[in-house]
Amino acid sequence: MFCWKCGKEVSPDSKFCEYCGSVLNHGQVENVAAIPPKKRKRKKVIISVIAAVLVVAIGVGGFFEIKKILESTTEDERAIFAIEDQGSSTPEELVAAFTSALQTLNFDQALTCFDIVNAAQSNVGVGIERSGIYSVTNASAWGQLPTEHESYRAYIPLNEVGRLSCSQRDIIYFIFDLLLGDSNFTELQDIADSKMVAFPADNDTSDAVTYADLFAELDPMQLSTLNFVELIYVDPEVQDDERNRQNIAKACEQYHCDDVEHYYVIYTLNGQYYCGSMILHHYDEGWKIYTLNSSLAYMGIGEVIPISRQEYLDLVQTHKLEKKE
Repeated sequence: MFCWKCGKEVSPDSKFCEYCGSVLNHGQVENVAAIPPKKRKRKKVIISVIAAVLVVAIGVGGFFEIKKILESTTEDERAIFAIEDQGSSTPEELVAAFTSALQTLNFDQALTCFDIVNAAQSNVGVGIERSGIYSVTNASAWGQLPTEHESYRAYIPLNEVGRLSCSQRDIIYFIFDLLLGDSNFTELQDIADSKMVAFPADNDTSDAVTYADLFAELDPMQLSTLNFVELIYVDPEVQDDERNRQNIAKACEQYHCDDVEHYYVIYTLNGQYYCGSMILHHYDEGWKIYTLNSSLAYMGIGEVIPISRQEYLDLVQTHKLEKKE
């Protein structure tokens, strides 16, 4: 028997690979035995990524309890935990799928819209050339351990967890901004900027915000009215000028993609217009979300702001030039 992930020989009765820790599905293990490991292309972040997250989140003891549950699940049930490395044919299709996933509270599906598998194998050397800096924060929070050489590819699962964490962070920031940005409580409006709210020790104060107010504002059922309206290509004159195209070429070299595009994204929630932004990467398999922010749009991570219909139309007018093909 051979491990589906690392290709090494394992005991026929093993449930986990002793080399890489992957969950072994014995129906698949027999089929991959004849495939040389280097020719198998990774297409999913499977249970190993979720397992790593669980170890961090709940500790080793709790992890092994959940491991027992995962071992008893069927292959179809395990597929819920998979992050597909499959993109959308157009930016509009991708953002519509992302919005629909949020609207139906299908957050695991929303995560599949993000660039996780490919970005986890980015060329860190090119990234350092572009920014001139590197830190432990880059390595951990952004999943940027070097993977350029064969032996370094052992870092890929750690990078996948980092990229998954970044995508989760983007979605959480987006939800907080969307649901709290129009709150009746100033303290909750400010949480989008400070990412923190202070509750008074005495919750009997009538005009003070309480955790109950926070929970009410974060009711996920409000997302059922979220709709995707339009993508607006950010400032075509800037985005398509020669200097920026050179920067995009370097970004493509770093992430092994063939294009990078910045967009404003227009949504409605309960009839109110909102403007957010995204950076998208394009691969052979299609478009993926890199992050829910855009430096060219001067918008922060997950930032989404309420706008009027006229402001939306003005934004379209300002950026109406066609992007270069």
